[in-house]
Amino acid sequence: MQLVSCAMNSLAGSRQDRPPSGAAQPHRTAGYRVGREPCLPVDAHPAPLLFRICRTAHQVESLDMRKQNGFTLLEILVTMLIITFALLGLAGIIASGLKNNQSSYSRSQASWLANDIIDRMRANRATAEGVGLPYNVEFGFSAPGTPDVPGEDLTAWHDALVAILPAGTGRVNIDAGTRKVIIVVRWDDSRGSRGDTLQEFKVETRL
Repeated sequence: MQLVSCAMNSLAGSRQDRPPSGAAQPHRTAGYRVGREPCLPVDAHPAPLLFRICRTAHQVESLDMRKQNGFTLLEILVTMLIITFALLGLAGIIASGLKNNQSSYSRSQASWLANDIIDRMRANRATAEGVGLPYNVEFGFSAPGTPDVPGEDLTAWHDALVAILPAGTGRVNIDAGTRKVIIVVRWDDSRGSRGDTLQEFKVETRL
C-alpha cells in the first residue's frame, strides 16, 4: 500500500510540474530546470525520486518494527523475572512446611516415648520404686542388657529412642521420697523450623 501511495504522489507531482501546452518554457540554465522547486537535472526521471521516497518510508517502518520487537523482548524478560521470584517464594514455603512437619513429628514421637517408659514402670511399680531405683538413667545411657525386667524395659526404650529420633536419648529420675517421676526425652532438631540443635520433651508424673 505504501509503495502504491508513493508512486501516485510522485506521478501527480510530475504532472503538476509540466507547463500547459503553448506556455513559455521555463528558463534552462546549465542543464538544470529552475522553477518553484529546488533545481533538478533536466533529464531527471521521477523513478529515482520515487525509489528514494519509498525506501525512506520502508526504513521508517523497519525502525518502528525494531522498536516494537525491542519492547516485546523486554516484556518477556520482565515476565520471566516475575515468574522466577514467584517460584522461589513457592519453594521457600514448601521447604518451611517440610521443616515444620519434621519438627512436629519429632515432638509427637518424643511424647509417645516418654509415655512408653512411664507405662513400663507402672507395670512394674514395686521394682521401679524399690531399692536402688533401677529405672533411673541419665542422658546418653547405654542399654543395660540385664535379664531382669528393668533391664529389658530400659534396653527396649533405648533402642526406640535411637531408632525413632535423630540423636535421641532420655533421662529417668524417680524421687525416692516423693515418688515423683520426671522423664525427659532429648533429640537433635536442627532440621526443624526453629533450627535449634537440641530439643527436649519433659513429663512429670507419679506412678
